[in-house]
Amino acid sequence: MPVPLHVRRTRFARLVKRVLEDAGAAGLTIPQVVERTGVSKSAFYRWRAGEWTKDPRASEVRAFFDGLGVPARLAYQALDWSDPAAQEQAPEVPLEPEIQEILRKLRDPNTPESEKRFLRESIRMLAARNVSKPSGRRSAG
Repeated sequence: MPVPLHVRRTRFARLVKRVLEDAGAAGLTIPQVVERTGVSKSAFYRWRAGEWTKDPRASEVRAFFDGLGVPARLAYQALDWSDPAAQEQAPEVPLEPEIQEILRKLRDPNTPESEKRFLRESIRMLAARNVSKPSGRRSAG
């Protein structure tokens, strides 16, 4: 049975609000969110407020979430859409125990939001690091 529009609006609005809060906590301004995602602030403000009668464009939803490093499948779930990317899943790569523990904490409803926010910010910081590759030269000496 399809999920009613008002429920989808509410779920999507909460998700967009959380994503924008996380972006702000990571130091992103609204103009930077617009630049990273290519989605107008009026569009994502409407989403955040749940003020839409027709579903958002899938391309805008994907651009918004991808641009902020959030899996678009979360938006698809909130909107009760099927995710075309889920059909083409790559084979699972085994994760190291530390990464599995971080993922477990992020999924655990008993993990405090402050800890989840810290983990997300740390991951974003690590992902944004500009790590130079060794040149392969050794110094004489």
